[in-house]
Amino acid sequence: MSITAAEDVFITKNGKIVAKLTNPHQDRVKTAKSLFRILPKDADIETTKAERLGAK
Repeated sequence: MSITAAEDVFITKNGKIVAKLTNPHQDRVKTAKSLFRILPKDADIETTKAERLGAK
């Protein structure tokens, strides 16, 4: 049985998108470009990393 997703699935935590599930057969460039809309403009990798590691 084969299932194809027509839409992306976004996983959220406390109202923030933390993951995006996509169809692996989609155009990879299109998928990468769509991820840019998820990150806030003021995103900081070190702050985000500290938040993620502290949440465990």
